[in-house]
Amino acid sequence: MKKNKIFSVMLLLAASAFSFTSCEESDGQSIEELTGIPADSEATAAPLVLPEEKNTSIPNISAPTREGSSDVAVFSLTGIRTPNNDWMKLYGTNSAGQNIWMEIDGVPKSIDIVNPEDLSNDASKAMADVVFLVDNSGSMSEEADSVASKIIYWSGILSQAMDVKFGCVGIDHRYVNGALNITDVDSLHAYLTRAYHTGTSRTVGFGGNDADALYSSANQYSNAGGECGGIMLRFADENFAWREGSNRIYVYFTDEPNQTNYENNYSVESVNPESEIYNWNAIKGTIHTVYSGGSYSYSGQKEKPWLFSEYTGGTVLYATSDFRGFTLESLPVTGAITNSCQVRFHITQDLSSGTHTITITIVSDDGTVKAYKEFTGVEFNF
Repeated sequence: MKKNKIFSVMLLLAASAFSFTSCEESDGQSIEELTGIPADSEATAAPLVLPEEKNTSIPNISAPTREGSSDVAVFSLTGIRTPNNDWMKLYGTNSAGQNIWMEIDGVPKSIDIVNPEDLSNDASKAMADVVFLVDNSGSMSEEADSVASKIIYWSGILSQAMDVKFGCVGIDHRYVNGALNITDVDSLHAYLTRAYHTGTSRTVGFGGNDADALYSSANQYSNAGGECGGIMLRFADENFAWREGSNRIYVYFTDEPNQTNYENNYSVESVNPESEIYNWNAIKGTIHTVYSGGSYSYSGQKEKPWLFSEYTGGTVLYATSDFRGFTLESLPVTGAITNSCQVRFHITQDLSSGTHTITITIVSDDGTVKAYKEFTGVEFNF
């Protein structure tokens, strides 16, 4: 039955490709000449990567959207960090040194990769919505001012490199006590430097034009078991004005375990695709963790916070308790964002409805990098 289903999908793809090709050939141009993407018939099966061979993490992706008015879809993929801590340049179908392959619903799909150096103007820059999740409880008093100043500096530099917006959520023990919706870099800086807000209070209170609405909604997020990145994550996911087609990126600052009060929705396992309580999604975002805590007894409702990153393909930075030496350059998430690329592929009739499974495989020429990841339940915004 499974083989019949795959064969039917392949027939549908072939029919769509034939119709599109015939139309374009009347103008004397091939699909590749028009779009820069080889025909789907030229896509090959990905190399097999066994689970025990995986040595590189693939981050979550942005929601695929239509590229202008064309029959091309595009999504953003943040940088791929190798085991040697380098950032990969990716090459798609029929490229010399092809090192990335994609399948949709089990069928190979032809792809074109637009690497960062090819994003030549503001209109073509990769989009990112970056949200800072900040533990502002008393234990963070030593780090709080340094965290705020680093966020201000870092976001200012980053905003010059790509199309990026910012948001912020704060938590003190069991409840969300501050937030700023997706906005520009100047508004973020104004929020973090408000009068009479120093130390841990920098991320306390609600800012922006929708401050009252955010405050009202925050009352529904008040049942964590302590400092909890999971409750901040859910608040931002469910209440913020994310831009269509943007890559959602979280940067989580904490010195404590993730304390869930046994609420599955706030658990690190809720973003783990292998967990029975998984309820995240590939397009909901990647989480990067900056952890300045010591050793804790991680059991029960006290979880390892950096697992948010491991499960979503993010990065982890272990910082000192006062964030000494913590700079823009030392943030792994910086490389992940600035090395973002765009993945382009043909829109075919079978993708216009329902949800789909995208599988990405990455294997370097020399075999030192091996990775794959399956994204389920993806809906295309066409």
